[in-house]
Amino acid sequence: MFKDNKILDTSIELKQADGENGSAYYSLSIGSDPETRMVISEENLDNLLSVLPSFLNTVIQSQVTVETNSAKGE
Repeated sequence: MFKDNKILDTSIELKQADGENGSAYYSLSIGSDPETRMVISEENLDNLLSVLPSFLNTVIQSQVTVETNSAKGE
């Protein structure tokens, strides 16, 4: 029987904020740990969403590598 192993458990937050020049921008944070959290900011929400797949891929690949190496070290 296949055993489920949680590989990644994280949080995602999307904020809209005002920049220094008064223009709005979006900030997407992935991760709950302040030291390893990844954040991308973009003025255009469509642009932010278009880079999201590659951004998520990077986050997932880095977390899976860390979790896999941690498990081997135990």
